Amino acid sequence: LVKKSYSEFVATMSLRSHYMGEIGGMTTIRENTDDIINSLLAKFKLTCDMKDVEAHTDCVYKITAMLISTRNYDRQLIYALAWAPVNFFSHETVDSVISCWKWILSARPDLELQVCI
Repeated sequence: LVKKSYSEFVATMSLRSHYMGEIGGMTTIRENTDDIINSLLAKFKLTCDMKDVEAHTDCVYKITAMLISTRNYDRQLIYALAWAPVNFFSHETVDSVISCWKWILSARPDLELQVCI
């Protein structure tokens, strides 16, 4: 049990670090966060329509990293993340969204009210 918990913890931290790095790179290249947010939302809608689990999971983690990395929050990103399991329901997508919710609540406790509403 301890080995499993430890390996899950390391895998989770690695995943979070990866997506924070991707968003960090995006914000370095494109300084306009509105462009990044619009791009993420368009990709999110596309992955829901296409029912592409892998691309959807990637997009959900990027949305989460964007919410965590910016000082302010974007309501559209929170809405997309909150409704993600409804827009594309599968056990993989629900698992990834729950993981993202936990990540936001631990990294940005100031967003708890916005995420829970």
